[in-house]
Amino acid sequence: ARCAAVADRSWAQLRQAAGYDGAPRRPLAPQPAPLAGAPAFSLRHEASFVAPLEVGQRFRAKLAARPVGKAVAPVQWRLFGPDDRLVEKGQDATGRTVDLDIAARQAGVHLLVVRSGQTRALVTLLSPHAALAGRTVQMISQTSPMFFHVPAGTARFQLTLRSPAPGETARLRVLDPAGREAALVQTGDRPEVVAAIKVPRDAAGRAWQVRLERADRGILEDYSLSLDAALPGFWSHAPDRLVGPAP
Repeated sequence: ARCAAVADRSWAQLRQAAGYDGAPRRPLAPQPAPLAGAPAFSLRHEASFVAPLEVGQRFRAKLAARPVGKAVAPVQWRLFGPDDRLVEKGQDATGRTVDLDIAARQAGVHLLVVRSGQTRALVTLLSPHAALAGRTVQMISQTSPMFFHVPAGTARFQLTLRSPAPGETARLRVLDPAGREAALVQTGDRPEVVAAIKVPRDAAGRAWQVRLERADRGILEDYSLSLDAALPGFWSHAPDRLVGPAP
């Protein structure tokens, strides 16, 4: 039992490595519209997700484990409450899709930690306000569009795309709140590229979007995307589902 408790605490400690510092979070918009389609974060290695919940509200997500070549290890997950105590855990074999639907026993930010190792984890957040937490996220293959918040007063920011080029490459397309293309960069000749963006005054304080795509050459497999320090490290499926610092 003591070994299990130590292991679960080590999972909780991943929140700082993943970019979540444990501070209170709040929704950045009122009740969101129904989630369109079936978006999913396509992730590898480790990832954390946050959702601010009231007592009785439910943490809802869909988790699919997919093999990558010979990597077929199961995807493991843990859900922690606001006090860092384990709420529920599971392990899902590759090829399976699992629906998480877990009631909150206390109010505050709940943290889902997913460990996929070399396997691919596809995560769809179904709670009304929930986000992938991390200033840098490790992804694999095609992922759905991701939204992030640019705080009011931000004049410029950078996004950094990395991949083991030239074999594995990726393209980053950045869209402003109106859907206009603000930047387009790709790896290939270089394993790291930076999208430097100047923010129009009317586009600050709003949600922006990134799309990760296949580059002109190479295969879309492993890559990472990093936000700079001017931006909060949270990503969502839709602009009205983002979370941010509590007042």
